[in-house]
Amino acid sequence: MPNFDELKQKVGETAGVVAGHAINIAKSAGEKISYAAKLGRLKAEMLGEREIIRRSYQQIGKLYVEHFADTPHDVMLADVEKVSLAQQRIAVIEEEIVNLKSDGAVDDEPEIFDEDDHHHHDHAHDDYHHDHEHSHEHGHDHDHHHD
Repeated sequence: MPNFDELKQKVGETAGVVAGHAINIAKSAGEKISYAAKLGRLKAEMLGEREIIRRSYQQIGKLYVEHFADTPHDVMLADVEKVSLAQQRIAVIEEEIVNLKSDGAVDDEPEIFDEDDHHHHDHAHDDYHHDHEHSHEHGHDHDHHHD
């Protein structure tokens, strides 16, 4: 039968081992938290950079259409034509709106909702995708991606 001193020593050793494991677990958790924080910061930074790229591409496209719509490069022709057609449709719609308002039919402008899902409906978005899908059906691919 072990004496009290041996028992005390075993308990002390066991407590030391348990404490060591607890310290290792805490260090591991701290490292995981630090890793997750750094990973989150890097991903947020990357998203910010991607947003800069997206806005720059958008501005480049706008400037291209403003300055070269009359003489677009062949790879840009289809997209410049889409912009031109959309601008023409907007002008017609704006004229219809002015005419509708001048008739005095209604003072308030209702939101446009899709009857199927009761969400705001973006007709321009649909037109782009319709045109895009239509061009793929006929073997035309106007989306050129260059790295």
